[in-house]
Amino acid sequence: MKWLISLSALVMLNACTYDPPPEVTLVPPAHKHFVVGEVLVLEFTEPVCERSLEILIWPGRQDLYDIEGELLDDVEPLVGLCKATDEACGEDGGVKLTLAGGNKRAEIEFAKDAVPLGEPLVLEVTGELTDLNCHKKGVPVKFDFQVVSDASSPDSDIVEGDGGDAVTSEPLGAEEGGFLFFAEFEQPMKLPQQFWCDLQVNQETGRFVILMTDGDPVDGAPSNTAKPEELNIDTGEEGFIFTVTGEIRRNESGGLTFEGEPFTLGLSLGPITFEIRDAVVAGSIVENPATGLSVWDGTMVIEELYLATGASETTYPSDQANFQMTQLTTEQIPADMPVVCEPDPCTKVGGNCDLLDEWPPTDVCEE
Repeated sequence: MKWLISLSALVMLNACTYDPPPEVTLVPPAHKHFVVGEVLVLEFTEPVCERSLEILIWPGRQDLYDIEGELLDDVEPLVGLCKATDEACGEDGGVKLTLAGGNKRAEIEFAKDAVPLGEPLVLEVTGELTDLNCHKKGVPVKFDFQVVSDASSPDSDIVEGDGGDAVTSEPLGAEEGGFLFFAEFEQPMKLPQQFWCDLQVNQETGRFVILMTDGDPVDGAPSNTAKPEELNIDTGEEGFIFTVTGEIRRNESGGLTFEGEPFTLGLSLGPITFEIRDAVVAGSIVENPATGLSVWDGTMVIEELYLATGASETTYPSDQANFQMTQLTTEQIPADMPVVCEPDPCTKVGGNCDLLDEWPPTDVCEE
């Protein structure tokens, strides 16, 4: 009986002195995207053991992940296992991982060719992470991010025309039309974002306007589905429309990149007010070889997320999520989808509708 009492006391003591494993966060980039030559910083809630800090870097394209957000089996890391104890990592030693700040901060440096620039990436901190008392994290932590070559653009190797316009020698018409946008933010909760999109591009300047309309999963479909056949347009009072503008440019290797201008998405649903503030999208455009249709792979970075419910108000810090915008076939585009060059797309939804001051926008629509 005495040993049982002693054991119970020990269990209670351990419960009162539980020391959780370290948590890790990614410090937001200063320029909306991480720039080659600048340090990417991870912060820990307590000092960590140097030999336990390991990272991998994966491609961030949404089609490489399943519905649960897990990588498909045949996907290889862009940068294999990299340890803080390694002198350098990655091909040609282009990645350097070091601890700083009394082991409460990690710094990651990228050489220019260490990772693909202007493309969505995923940084994984492995579950081996432990504090100085050997309490192991046990599960990996992943962060969406993107590295660019210059703070002013997702890809600084731009072929520009006279006057600074992103004039291209080839038509961009293949990038116009109906698209489906999908992203999933992880903080402060899992928040899937699906939008039906109409895209119009000025062929001379590369300027684009995207009209984005809220999409809702049909009954029985997963809440984070990215399949057009499993999504409807929300035309009710909770449905909404907003616009994203920016430029398509061509880099020196001939590839297309895009950079959006900051926008804020604000919604009021009964007593709930929700705002994604100062959001920016950027990435690259490729062709799906199987369909010949365009795919926009990028990262959305938001300055902050504001949420108000009744008397409660909370502002969450900067976050970022990789997204994919896939071009649809004619048959996949809903007949009632709002489009950029119609006079009043707001009549098609019952909720918020945020258009440009000039509508239809003459810089992408024919008179």
